[in-house]
Amino acid sequence: MVNGSPTDFFTIEKGLRQGDPLSPLWFNICVNGLSCILNKLLEREEPYGSCVADDLWINHLQFADDTLIVCGNNISHLENIAAALEVFLALSGLKVNYSKSHIFGCNISREDFARAASVLGVQIGTFPITYLGGPLGDNPRRKRFWQPYGNRGIPWIAWEQICKSSQGRATIFASGMIHGCILASLQSSFPRLFALASNKNATISDLGSFEGGRWVWDLGLRRRLFDWELPRLQELMSYLNSVFPCDEEDTIVWSGATNGLFTVKEAYSAAELRMFGPVSWLISKQCRKIIPPKVGLFVWQLMENSVAVKENLLKRGMTIENGGICDLCGLYVESVQHLMLGCDKSWRFWSTIMAQDGIHWCVPGSVVDLFKE
Repeated sequence: MVNGSPTDFFTIEKGLRQGDPLSPLWFNICVNGLSCILNKLLEREEPYGSCVADDLWINHLQFADDTLIVCGNNISHLENIAAALEVFLALSGLKVNYSKSHIFGCNISREDFARAASVLGVQIGTFPITYLGGPLGDNPRRKRFWQPYGNRGIPWIAWEQICKSSQGRATIFASGMIHGCILASLQSSFPRLFALASNKNATISDLGSFEGGRWVWDLGLRRRLFDWELPRLQELMSYLNSVFPCDEEDTIVWSGATNGLFTVKEAYSAAELRMFGPVSWLISKQCRKIIPPKVGLFVWQLMENSVAVKENLLKRGMTIENGGICDLCGLYVESVQHLMLGCDKSWRFWSTIMAQDGIHWCVPGSVVDLFKE
């Protein structure tokens, strides 16, 4: 049974699949054998490794599937280490990815460096490098040391686009601050009226008063306005009249709820509306709750055209082989629209899925229509 549905019979074999919770533990047990073999080399009269303190030698560091082997400039030592590695590989059944393995040298000649690389069968690397996510082999005082970590990855969607609500006026995170954002920009939006203000540092309490329980604005301009200035004043008052000061103590209000109180449920509903919009889904709301977050995020990226397809990579200045042509069909440029709907392989996939549920359908006009139908 897979996800509650019967499947074909399968043969039980030894080993663990990728993603099995036991896989990391079993891997650590296996590579611990390599650590034991390398530690034996430290017990010789001439230890294979590097002395870091009095009578303290190391020749390897391990983290998950990354192994860093340290050795002096001695070809015979390198040959013995390579032989020990081959013995471990034969006993464990593991393999070394030589295309991702490099050798780095410090204070050795080019000839010795090249000879060591040929002994181990790995590529020659140069400093600085990134090891376990951090920089290694460069001066941290230099600006270039931190430059690669200032802007990691490709920004697929602008932050302003992420924060913009479905109405395009405020963010879902702080939609209650829309009036505050408007007031903060009044000086730049109405520079002529600001120049006529008699008190440019006035607070809200200085610019009005309560009359009959209602707030009345009094901007305190230095002179009467000309006729051509009145439309700007009317525009300004339309903003100000949307704000209702009161004589009570200020409190924080969550505009996403009718009672003004913040709850995780209300925030989730607002975020879901922002991400997917008022979409009529084919599945119920209860079923949507069990959809993995990474699946929902990927759907949102598809609808925003922010997936790393070849067309988007070309737009960001990256060099792509064969001009970005789709690898599945080899006919058209690989875009989100083509990869999800236009490609012949995609059409066969969707047709097979729909046929299993007895659904007759035609290709939607866009990826957005695919998830809205």
